[in-house]
Amino acid sequence: MPERLRLTKNAQFYRVNEPVEDELLRKILDTASDNMNPDSGFIIDQFRQERNVDELNLGFVYSVRVFSSSRPVYFLDDDFEDTVYAFILIIETGGYLAVLKKSCGNIFDLMDENFTLVGSKEFSSSFSDDDVEFQRLALRNMTVSDRAMRSRSYEAADLKGLLSTHSAGRSIPYYFKLRQGAKTRSISGTGRVVESSSRETIDNIAAWVSEQINLIEAPSNTNFLDAFASKVELSEVLTICSPNAILI
Repeated sequence: MPERLRLTKNAQFYRVNEPVEDELLRKILDTASDNMNPDSGFIIDQFRQERNVDELNLGFVYSVRVFSSSRPVYFLDDDFEDTVYAFILIIETGGYLAVLKKSCGNIFDLMDENFTLVGSKEFSSSFSDDDVEFQRLALRNMTVSDRAMRSRSYEAADLKGLLSTHSAGRSIPYYFKLRQGAKTRSISGTGRVVESSSRETIDNIAAWVSEQINLIEAPSNTNFLDAFASKVELSEVLTICSPNAILI
Protein backbone atom coordinates (compact mmCIF):
# COMPACT_ATOMS: atom_id res chain seq x y z
CA MET A 1 0.00 0.00 0.00
CA PRO A 2 2.65 2.68 0.86
CA GLU A 3 4.38 1.97 -2.45
CA ARG A 4 1.56 3.90 -4.13
CA LEU A 5 2.70 7.20 -2.61
CA ARG A 6 5.18 9.54 -4.30
CA LEU A 7 5.96 12.59 -2.18
CA THR A 8 8.24 15.60 -2.24
CA LYS A 9 10.68 16.39 0.57
CA ASN A 10 8.51 18.87 2.44
CA ALA A 11 8.00 18.31 6.17
CA GLN A 12 7.64 19.87 9.59
CA PHE A 13 9.66 18.39 12.42
CA TYR A 14 8.58 17.99 16.05
CA ARG A 15 10.54 16.74 19.03
CA VAL A 16 8.75 14.11 21.13
CA ASN A 17 8.81 15.01 24.83
CA GLU A 18 7.24 11.78 26.13
CA PRO A 19 5.98 8.50 24.64
CA VAL A 20 3.20 9.08 22.11
CA GLU A 21 0.00 7.23 22.96
CA ASP A 22 -2.11 5.64 20.24
CA GLU A 23 -5.07 7.77 21.29
CA LEU A 24 -3.19 11.02 20.69
CA LEU A 25 -1.92 9.94 17.28
CA ARG A 26 -5.40 8.85 16.23
CA LYS A 27 -6.74 12.23 17.36
CA ILE A 28 -4.16 13.98 15.17
CA LEU A 29 -5.12 11.87 12.17
CA ASP A 30 -8.84 12.39 12.81
CA THR A 31 -8.35 16.16 13.06
CA ALA A 32 -6.36 16.20 9.83
CA SER A 33 -9.05 14.25 8.00
CA ASP A 34 -12.11 16.04 9.38
CA ASN A 35 -12.57 17.76 6.01
CA MET A 36 -13.00 14.43 4.23
CA ASN A 37 -16.06 14.04 2.02
CA PRO A 38 -18.69 12.33 4.20
CA ASP A 39 -19.81 10.01 1.41
CA SER A 40 -16.30 8.69 0.68
CA GLY A 41 -13.87 6.42 2.46
CA PHE A 42 -10.12 6.51 2.93
CA ILE A 43 -8.07 5.67 -0.13
CA ILE A 44 -5.20 4.72 2.18
CA ASP A 45 -5.53 4.37 5.95
CA GLN A 46 -2.66 2.80 7.88
CA PHE A 47 -1.82 3.35 11.52
CA ARG A 48 1.60 2.98 13.12
CA GLN A 49 3.02 0.50 10.67
CA GLU A 50 6.59 -0.59 11.39
CA ARG A 51 8.90 -0.63 8.40
CA ASN A 52 12.53 -1.66 8.02
CA VAL A 53 14.62 -0.83 4.99
CA ASP A 54 17.66 -3.11 5.11
CA GLU A 55 19.51 -1.50 2.21
CA LEU A 56 19.28 1.88 3.96
CA ASN A 57 19.86 0.44 7.46
CA LEU A 58 16.74 2.27 8.56
CA GLY A 59 13.74 1.47 10.74
CA PHE A 60 10.75 3.74 11.30
CA VAL A 61 7.04 3.82 12.11
CA TYR A 62 4.58 5.56 9.82
CA SER A 63 0.89 6.49 9.82
CA VAL A 64 -0.81 7.67 6.65
CA ARG A 65 -4.23 8.69 5.43
CA VAL A 66 -5.27 9.65 1.90
CA PHE A 67 -8.80 10.89 1.25
CA SER A 68 -10.91 13.15 -0.94
CA SER A 69 -12.17 16.55 0.12
CA SER A 70 -14.35 19.27 -1.41
CA ARG A 71 -13.79 23.01 -1.69
CA PRO A 72 -16.34 25.65 -2.72
CA VAL A 73 -15.96 27.27 -6.13
CA TYR A 74 -15.98 30.96 -5.24
CA PHE A 75 -16.13 32.42 -8.73
CA LEU A 76 -19.58 30.92 -9.50
CA ASP A 77 -22.88 31.67 -7.80
CA ASP A 78 -24.06 28.11 -8.29
CA ASP A 79 -23.43 25.35 -5.80
CA PHE A 80 -20.27 23.94 -7.38
CA GLU A 81 -17.38 22.30 -5.55
CA ASP A 82 -13.86 21.24 -6.46
CA THR A 83 -12.81 17.76 -5.41
CA VAL A 84 -9.22 17.57 -4.18
CA TYR A 85 -7.25 14.69 -2.73
CA ALA A 86 -5.53 15.22 0.58
CA PHE A 87 -3.00 13.23 2.58
CA ILE A 88 -1.17 13.25 5.88
CA LEU A 89 1.91 11.16 6.60
CA ILE A 90 3.51 11.01 10.05
CA ILE A 91 6.93 9.38 10.38
CA GLU A 92 8.19 8.46 13.85
CA THR A 93 11.92 7.92 14.23
CA GLY A 94 14.75 8.89 16.57
CA GLY A 95 12.54 10.69 19.11
CA TYR A 96 11.04 12.98 16.46
CA LEU A 97 7.89 13.25 14.38
CA ALA A 98 8.01 14.39 10.77
CA VAL A 99 4.67 15.54 9.33
CA LEU A 100 4.04 15.71 5.60
CA LYS A 101 0.57 16.83 4.54
CA LYS A 102 -1.52 18.52 1.88
CA SER A 103 -5.08 19.94 1.92
CA CYS A 104 -5.76 18.56 5.41
CA GLY A 105 -7.57 19.98 8.40
CA ASN A 106 -5.66 22.24 10.79
CA ILE A 107 -3.55 20.24 13.26
CA PHE A 108 -1.13 22.98 14.33
CA ASP A 109 -2.76 23.69 17.71
CA LEU A 110 -2.89 20.00 18.56
CA MET A 111 0.75 19.49 17.59
CA ASP A 112 1.95 22.54 19.52
CA GLU A 113 0.13 21.37 22.65
CA ASN A 114 1.83 17.98 22.70
CA PHE A 115 5.18 18.34 20.93
CA THR A 116 8.04 20.79 20.57
CA LEU A 117 8.41 22.32 17.13
CA VAL A 118 11.97 22.24 15.80
CA GLY A 119 12.68 25.86 14.92
CA SER A 120 14.69 27.31 12.08
CA LYS A 121 17.51 28.16 14.51
CA GLU A 122 18.15 24.46 15.16
CA PHE A 123 18.20 23.70 11.45
CA SER A 124 20.53 26.62 10.73
CA SER A 125 22.94 25.32 13.38
CA SER A 126 23.24 22.01 11.55
CA PHE A 127 25.66 23.26 8.89
CA SER A 128 28.74 25.47 8.74
CA ASP A 129 29.56 28.39 6.46
CA ASP A 130 32.12 26.32 4.56
CA ASP A 131 29.44 23.88 3.38
CA VAL A 132 26.61 26.12 2.20
CA GLU A 133 25.74 29.16 0.13
CA PHE A 134 22.98 31.37 1.54
CA GLN A 135 20.96 32.37 -1.51
CA ARG A 136 17.97 34.07 0.08
CA LEU A 137 17.23 35.52 3.49
CA ALA A 138 14.09 37.17 4.89
CA LEU A 139 14.34 39.16 8.11
CA ARG A 140 11.78 40.57 10.51
CA ASN A 141 12.87 43.67 12.42
CA MET A 142 12.31 43.84 16.15
CA THR A 143 10.34 47.08 16.10
CA VAL A 144 6.78 48.24 16.65
CA SER A 145 7.31 51.70 15.16
CA ASP A 146 5.04 52.80 12.31
CA ARG A 147 8.00 54.67 10.82
CA ALA A 148 10.33 51.70 10.52
CA MET A 149 10.50 48.84 8.04
CA ARG A 150 9.02 45.70 9.54
CA SER A 151 10.72 43.18 7.27
CA ARG A 152 13.37 42.89 4.59
CA SER A 153 14.55 40.22 2.18
CA TYR A 154 17.82 39.70 0.34
CA GLU A 155 18.84 37.41 -2.49
CA ALA A 156 22.22 36.64 -4.10
CA ALA A 157 24.33 33.73 -5.27
CA ASP A 158 25.83 33.73 -1.77
CA LEU A 159 24.95 36.36 0.83
CA LYS A 160 28.00 35.61 2.97
CA GLY A 161 30.40 38.51 2.56
CA LEU A 162 27.83 40.57 0.63
CA LEU A 163 25.27 41.27 3.33
CA SER A 164 26.45 43.55 6.11
CA THR A 165 25.78 42.18 9.56
CA HIS A 166 25.78 45.67 11.11
CA SER A 167 22.80 45.84 13.50
CA ALA A 168 22.03 42.22 12.63
CA GLY A 169 21.19 41.63 16.29
CA ARG A 170 17.98 43.64 15.81
CA SER A 171 16.59 41.37 13.08
CA ILE A 172 15.25 37.81 13.23
CA PRO A 173 15.52 35.50 10.20
CA TYR A 174 12.17 33.85 9.46
CA TYR A 175 12.98 32.28 6.11
CA PHE A 176 16.17 31.33 4.32
CA LYS A 177 17.16 29.36 1.26
CA LEU A 178 20.54 27.73 0.97
CA ARG A 179 22.48 25.56 -1.42
CA GLN A 180 24.65 22.73 -0.14
CA GLY A 181 26.44 21.00 -2.98
CA ALA A 182 23.74 19.83 -5.38
CA LYS A 183 20.97 20.23 -2.78
CA THR A 184 18.80 23.31 -2.37
CA ARG A 185 16.81 23.67 0.84
CA SER A 186 14.34 26.23 2.15
CA ILE A 187 13.74 26.55 5.89
CA SER A 188 11.02 28.67 7.47
CA GLY A 189 10.39 29.84 11.00
CA THR A 190 7.52 27.37 11.32
CA GLY A 191 9.95 24.44 11.32
CA ARG A 192 9.19 23.49 7.73
CA VAL A 193 12.03 22.12 5.61
CA VAL A 194 11.62 21.90 1.84
CA GLU A 195 14.31 20.31 -0.30
CA SER A 196 14.12 20.42 -4.09
CA SER A 197 13.84 16.88 -5.42
CA SER A 198 11.74 14.61 -7.54
CA ARG A 199 8.88 12.71 -5.93
CA GLU A 200 10.12 9.90 -3.70
CA THR A 201 8.80 6.74 -2.07
CA ILE A 202 8.03 6.58 1.65
CA ASP A 203 11.30 4.73 2.23
CA ASN A 204 13.34 7.51 0.63
CA ILE A 205 11.34 10.18 2.45
CA ALA A 206 12.01 8.41 5.76
CA ALA A 207 15.73 8.25 4.93
CA TRP A 208 15.69 11.99 4.24
CA VAL A 209 13.86 12.62 7.53
CA SER A 210 16.48 10.58 9.37
CA GLU A 211 19.22 12.61 7.70
CA GLN A 212 17.66 15.90 8.86
CA ILE A 213 17.36 14.58 12.41
CA ASN A 214 21.04 13.59 12.42
CA LEU A 215 21.93 17.13 11.35
CA ILE A 216 19.83 18.61 14.15
CA GLU A 217 21.48 16.36 16.71
CA ALA A 218 25.00 17.33 15.60
CA PRO A 219 25.07 21.16 15.33
CA SER A 220 28.10 22.94 13.91
CA ASN A 221 30.15 25.50 15.83
CA THR A 222 29.64 28.72 13.87
CA ASN A 223 27.23 29.94 11.27
CA PHE A 224 26.51 33.06 9.22
CA LEU A 225 23.07 33.32 10.86
CA ASP A 226 24.54 33.43 14.37
CA ALA A 227 25.04 37.18 13.91
CA PHE A 228 21.26 37.69 13.86
CA ALA A 229 18.79 37.61 16.71
CA SER A 230 16.74 34.51 17.35
CA LYS A 231 13.36 33.73 18.85
CA VAL A 232 13.21 33.18 22.58
CA GLU A 233 10.35 31.49 24.42
CA LEU A 234 8.62 33.71 26.96
CA SER A 235 9.01 31.00 29.60
CA GLU A 236 12.80 31.20 29.20
CA VAL A 237 12.77 34.99 29.63
CA LEU A 238 10.67 34.87 32.78
CA THR A 239 13.15 32.52 34.47
CA ILE A 240 15.84 35.22 34.50
CA CYS A 241 13.87 38.46 34.72
CA SER A 242 10.59 39.96 35.89
CA PRO A 243 8.40 42.33 33.84
CA ASN A 244 7.91 45.83 35.26
CA ALA A 245 5.42 47.12 32.67
CA ILE A 246 2.96 46.01 30.00
CA LEU A 247 2.90 47.70 26.58
CA ILE A 248 -0.46 47.71 24.82
